[in-house]
Amino acid sequence: VLAGASTNVSNNGIYRSTNNGQTWTLTTLNNQSIFALAVSSSIVFAGGYRSTDYGQTWIQTLYQTPRSLAVNGSYVFAGTGGGFYVSTNLGLTWTLKNEGFGNNYSIDAIVSNSDYVFAGTDNYSVWKRSMIELIGIKQIGIFVPEHFSLSQNYPNPFNPVTKIEFSIPKSSQVKIVIYDLLGKEIEILVSQQLKPGEYETDFDGSNYPSGVYFYKLTAGSFSAVNKMVLIK
Repeated sequence: VLAGASTNVSNNGIYRSTNNGQTWTLTTLNNQSIFALAVSSSIVFAGGYRSTDYGQTWIQTLYQTPRSLAVNGSYVFAGTGGGFYVSTNLGLTWTLKNEGFGNNYSIDAIVSNSDYVFAGTDNYSVWKRSMIELIGIKQIGIFVPEHFSLSQNYPNPFNPVTKIEFSIPKSSQVKIVIYDLLGKEIEILVSQQLKPGEYETDFDGSNYPSGVYFYKLTAGSFSAVNKMVLIK
């Protein structure tokens, strides 16, 4: 049940209930076999489809057939018959992260915590991988920094990928958000509990037009904002 709306998995689409499952109505996603379902606040994920209005309308963002889905903050993980996919922006875009699985693994179950993602595969037991490695954050320093900091991205200007480094002196819930020139949030790069250290992550501007963007780091009571320029 999500804000009074329930969603049911079906071989012929998705059904929606607004009375705690007493009655069901077929949504506009009515011609697909759906094997996995996940929810994050008002966003519903059904197979490779995404809904921002509690399942009333749908947009396909992953052109595979997920057999399993899991949500952890702004990260969504999808297991298919031929690969493991990761989204760092709540299902808007996806990246194949299939290293170690090969091409014949059906990923039928996924769970995650702040440190690892676990994937259950058909006839091949359970695998795990570091959350930091999966979502594209790399720890680059072995020493504990004295202060929070957010470095200038490099290269800058960039086309289309740039690196962002930051330092965390104590365990914190860390969030890095990208904004356009008008202050609209366009992507969440990081949203995770991190241990003390120096880190690096990438921002890929392939899907965005040339222009000025801002990236903001929030960690506990600390926050910092820097400007970057995408030129294509």
